[in-house]
Amino acid sequence: MSTSRYAVAARLAATQTFINAPTTLTTLVALPLTELLMLIAVASAMNSPQLVTTAYCGALVAATTGVLAQSIALVTYDRNIGVLHDVLLTRFFNPVFWFSKLAVPCLNAALMGCVMIGGIWVFAPESSAEMTGIALVLLPCFILAGALLGFACATLSVALNDPYLISNVVAAVLPPTAGVLAPISAYPAWLAVLVQWLPLTHGIEVFREVATGSGLSDVVLLHALAELAICCTWALAGVLASSRILTLIRSGRRTEEIW
Repeated sequence: MSTSRYAVAARLAATQTFINAPTTLTTLVALPLTELLMLIAVASAMNSPQLVTTAYCGALVAATTGVLAQSIALVTYDRNIGVLHDVLLTRFFNPVFWFSKLAVPCLNAALMGCVMIGGIWVFAPESSAEMTGIALVLLPCFILAGALLGFACATLSVALNDPYLISNVVAAVLPPTAGVLAPISAYPAWLAVLVQWLPLTHGIEVFREVATGSGLSDVVLLHALAELAICCTWALAGVLASSRILTLIRSGRRTEEIW
């Protein structure tokens, strides 16, 4: 019975993405390849010496922002029809609800990520064969980061009238701050220190370190743990922020519904 509830929830969420064949192809193929071409164009215009590495970094970050954007869209739909308000007040950690909002975006991001990574390999097969394998291995980690950030942005937005504000800002800021176009070591000292506290910075550093042959060194493991800690901190901040709003609603100090 429990399994069927998860299946139904995921199926309902999937119908908003896989409405028909043209929409599916646009979401999973056309958009990722277009984003990849734009990223390569920007990197080429900047005379980036590591064009292929930049492309793989962009693909991994795009997978994260893909989960973030799609999960926010699903949560916002339920928010607009009043479902989110009732769910949060009834049972904040409703596993079926959050599974339905995160599982399908994660699946979509996995497919989109594979398309982008495969496209890069086709673009430069000789120079990126090893990087392709590394990117595919790390792809689930970036998807997990996207799920945590999606949950964080959805719960942080509970107190705001615009449910897309935080996610839009985060999605716009992540590519430059994560070190997609250039490694963090090339940033000004003050900026390099700042971005160390933002999501995906350490994740991209893991990819760059492993791609250059460092393997699972202590530095790589520290970057991986730092990335996990930062994403979990964002999720915890979302829980605390939304819990505060729910406390105000239950106490009667806030009469406005979550919309």
